[in-house]
Amino acid sequence: AMGAHRGVLVTDPALEGSDAWSTARVLAAALRELEFDLIFAGFDTSDGVGGVVGPAVATLLGLPYLSSAAKIEPDPGAGTVRVRRISATGFDVLAAPMPALVVGTQLLGAPRYPSLKGIMAARSKEVVTRSLADLGLDGASVGGGASRTTLTDQRKPPERGATQVVRGSAEDGAKAIVELLASRRLI
Repeated sequence: AMGAHRGVLVTDPALEGSDAWSTARVLAAALRELEFDLIFAGFDTSDGVGGVVGPAVATLLGLPYLSSAAKIEPDPGAGTVRVRRISATGFDVLAAPMPALVVGTQLLGAPRYPSLKGIMAARSKEVVTRSLADLGLDGASVGGGASRTTLTDQRKPPERGATQVVRGSAEDGAKAIVELLASRRLI
């Protein structure tokens, strides 16, 4: 409903417990079956926050990798893509031949959410389902058993201490801060 012409769903019980490397291998295998000019990937994920799947897919497919994109300018006529990328000094402009893989950031903007008409039209779009066998992969080479990384511990962050609010003049505030820091032996 957000602009795709069709979808590909890769599903297989053997994928349970996959790490970023296995995910990249599966995505690369699925992408080898498709024709594309550009592959778009997110900067990182909300679950693993590793930010490594996009670059790994580009590496496995032998594609140029353009990271941290704040603006993307494909030129199909020239067969190239230009990316304005966040850097330590501001922005860099990168160019690469297509096909390429571009990792976008939130600076690209908010997604355009579909209208009701778009949502209804999405129901007629093709969604192809692929298994690992369809992609020429076996469950032992990807999934939990093949993971190169293992989650060994997971904890909630420590709770913050109580907040102290000081009301009054700037002088009163400064005194309170000094007293607090001194009581904690920070000064």
